[in-house]
Amino acid sequence: MPANIKCCENCDEETAQTIATRILESAVYSAVYSSQSLVNKLSFKQPFDCLDHELKSLLTSLEKKKIENDDESERLSSNGNDNKKNEQASGLDVLDREITRFRDHKRTFLIELQSKEQTERSVQLLMQHLSQNNAMFVFDEANMFLVEPLRRVRIARGLLRKFDVNGVASCREMIDDEDEDLKRKHEAVCSFANLKCERCLEAYSRKYTRKHEKVCKEFEVECPMKCGEILKRREVGLHVVHACQKRKIKCPYEEYGCRNEEESITFSNYKAHMKDNQDKHLLLLTNDVHARLKVIEHEHVRLEKQLADETKTSCNNIRELKRFSEEELKYSKTNFMHLEKRLANAEAQLDREKSSKLALMKRLEVLEKHMLNK
Repeated sequence: MPANIKCCENCDEETAQTIATRILESAVYSAVYSSQSLVNKLSFKQPFDCLDHELKSLLTSLEKKKIENDDESERLSSNGNDNKKNEQASGLDVLDREITRFRDHKRTFLIELQSKEQTERSVQLLMQHLSQNNAMFVFDEANMFLVEPLRRVRIARGLLRKFDVNGVASCREMIDDEDEDLKRKHEAVCSFANLKCERCLEAYSRKYTRKHEKVCKEFEVECPMKCGEILKRREVGLHVVHACQKRKIKCPYEEYGCRNEEESITFSNYKAHMKDNQDKHLLLLTNDVHARLKVIEHEHVRLEKQLADETKTSCNNIRELKRFSEEELKYSKTNFMHLEKRLANAEAQLDREKSSKLALMKRLEVLEKHMLNK
């Protein structure tokens, strides 16, 4: 093939950005797993310390995998196994599997035993650290992939073009690099030429122009409520809720039974609905008031009956309590009189014993004197 004949370098921007993100995540996870290994734990290595080496190893691994894949394709072609060559996994699948394999190749049994939350937290902290400006002074120019999104996408584009031999997400057209007219003509029709939306300034491939128009926030669309307004897609949500003339409004008398089966109530016909149905609304409100009054009357009768029953019960309880109190008082008085009588008898008995004691003492004194005289 002549040196000036080269493959078109256009590729799908969205796929390239996805690959760049996957490569960065794979390197970060591998760095976290590497720092959690027993050897690095003993040397006190942190994920940040392992990241530079892991990224270089990943990019080297991808380049090596591409060479192996090309050799396998060439071997199948030379052996005439075109069917097997076609059955080979697509280049993008190989790239995705290799990135995934590298992400998990340092995951060990000991790491599996650790908390997944701890690993995810380490990954998040490392990703946040990479987004800081001071991270740009840590890596050399070759590894600015880690901190510069544009460089990441540029490297991812190169990998995408190398692996995507089937042209799934990249242009495989061979063009004369020295023929400027041919290059311009091809660029004007290339499906994977990168375009920039004039509305939202987002980049996309020409192949996905219609797809972008369906999601572009600045693209003008008709109101989904068919009110006739033309507005930007990002304004549709607020418009439908707050400004659309055909947004549905709930009638304040709906809870009383107002139903409009023929036409739904919208902002544009709300006033007409309220004006045309004044009598109906008044009747519904009156019927509801009457129904509520009946309920209140029934409740009033029930409460009055309940009050009368409770009053009667209370009166019976009061009479029973009064009778019980009188009986208790009578019993207490009788018992108290019996106790007073017993107390009086005890006092009389005590007085008698005192008198007997005095008499005995006098006799003892007389007897003692008589014995002394003898």
